[in-house]
Amino acid sequence: MTSIVDAVLVPGMYSIAQYSSSRNSTIQPFCEHFLACVVFSCAEQPSGNPAGGKVPIRLSVTAEASVIEALREATRSIHASLGSNPAMSRLFASDYTIAEYRAHLGRLLGFFEPLERIASRAANAEGSARPPERSSDLREDLRIVGATASDIDAFERCPWLPPIAPGGLRGCTYVILGSILGGRIIARQLRATLGQDVSLRFYGDGDGRFESAWASFRLDLEENGKDDAEAICATAVAVFDAYAAWFSEPLPQTGAR
Repeated sequence: MTSIVDAVLVPGMYSIAQYSSSRNSTIQPFCEHFLACVVFSCAEQPSGNPAGGKVPIRLSVTAEASVIEALREATRSIHASLGSNPAMSRLFASDYTIAEYRAHLGRLLGFFEPLERIASRAANAEGSARPPERSSDLREDLRIVGATASDIDAFERCPWLPPIAPGGLRGCTYVILGSILGGRIIARQLRATLGQDVSLRFYGDGDGRFESAWASFRLDLEENGKDDAEAICATAVAVFDAYAAWFSEPLPQTGAR
């Protein structure tokens, strides 16, 4: 039987409507946030290796199995160890502030901007499509919520992103697209807390623009990814670990008010 954690932590397994109908008030805010941000808890990260070290990948991709199933299985142990992250769960607090949101956006930019550069190099090397870009939306959100150009440049960038192995780029895309699926829920929550004029480009602002991208990705994954399933799964695990480590640190608040 699939648990509520499985439903939330495996991108694309269930629809937003299915999991958001849960009446479990303890886990629901975390569930809602995860689909938009891929929240990871890093309380037990090994010292000296903030990205968490290598995770063994055990695959069984056959003619009958799908690559998406292999991805879910490869990342299942990560999902089992997840817990709510204070910096992330604050998004659902009634007293959440614009300064906190600005810091949150800066932390996201610090992760996605260097990840996009790595993914771009991998895409050029493979001659394949790049994952969706998120940093331009983050920069625009930051500008609208009061961050200056100097503030944006000053946000720390993640220094421990993993390299993308040959054939592994779809694992990065899996993480990025899977992290966007709950954007409209986050947009609705932040608008209720921060006001109707808050900028929510990163979260899609409920426009549904990534649902079709997810469907296309799933199709491409099964048609063209089976031979690279091991590299795809290893990349997804490594990116998950890096995200976890990055958001385990305190968020510095930058900019006015």
